[in-house]
Amino acid sequence: MPQFTKDFNDKTKDRNGEVVPVVFTILPNKTFTFEIKTTPVPIMIKKHLNLEKGASEQKQTVGTLSKANLRKIAEYKMKDSNANSIEAMESMIIGTAKQMGVVIEE
Repeated sequence: MPQFTKDFNDKTKDRNGEVVPVVFTILPNKTFTFEIKTTPVPIMIKKHLNLEKGASEQKQTVGTLSKANLRKIAEYKMKDSNANSIEAMESMIIGTAKQMGVVIEE
């Protein structure tokens, strides 16, 4: 565990304060590997809009995400995505934003 903590801290020192998903694999010989993933979309949307949480009711709107921020999030998430294009990734993010009560700037 101390080795994981050291390695994890070294690899994530530039992401201080972010939620950092990790895929952790322990091998039979008790060694391990881990892969650092990108921050989840809802957390990124909340960060861009300075929100504590999304909408608590279905029709409530809590903020508006700019097209520029939508593109930034999509570009960041592409490396962990199964989307075939940046437009497909943006579409996935728009779906998440709608669930949170966030509208996309026209």
